[in-house]
Amino acid sequence: KFRWDWNQAVMLNSIINLYKVATPQQRSVYMNYIKTCIDKTIDKASGRHPNVCAPAHGLAFLYGELDEKSYWDKTLKVWHEYLLIPRARNYGASHRDDTVELWDDTVYMLSMFFLEIYRQTGDEKYLRELMRQYYAHAEMLADEKTGLWVHGWDADEMDYNDHCSQFG
Repeated sequence: KFRWDWNQAVMLNSIINLYKVATPQQRSVYMNYIKTCIDKTIDKASGRHPNVCAPAHGLAFLYGELDEKSYWDKTLKVWHEYLLIPRARNYGASHRDDTVELWDDTVYMLSMFFLEIYRQTGDEKYLRELMRQYYAHAEMLADEKTGLWVHGWDADEMDYNDHCSQFG
């Protein structure tokens, strides 16, 4: 029932981390889970917004472990789609694909993907992009007095209830 969305990405990240610390005998169970999730849904892989980018760290991970080019090709496809995500005026990647909103979630979702690509390539452009997103989001989300982040910032003044935010 794996889907390309944030909650499955978090679970996948946990399984990948368990794989990394598992004994050689245990690793096959985790690898089978990771590979099954990715293989059964690879046609759904997308970079259209951060929540669907997040599971792509599984693609990059499998490429690193199995050296199968198809995983790398799909990883790069997601990366190139990510580059087309709508942006705020400070280049912050929108959390949504239909408007410009910066959410704190975005930094975490993208970090899983960018860090795994960096691990596989050593190319610092992925780290630079992660930091660029961190600072762009901090600029719009951090409270000037406390430094604490709010959940989201919206580029327009149109009301939109996505059932994810609280309204007073």
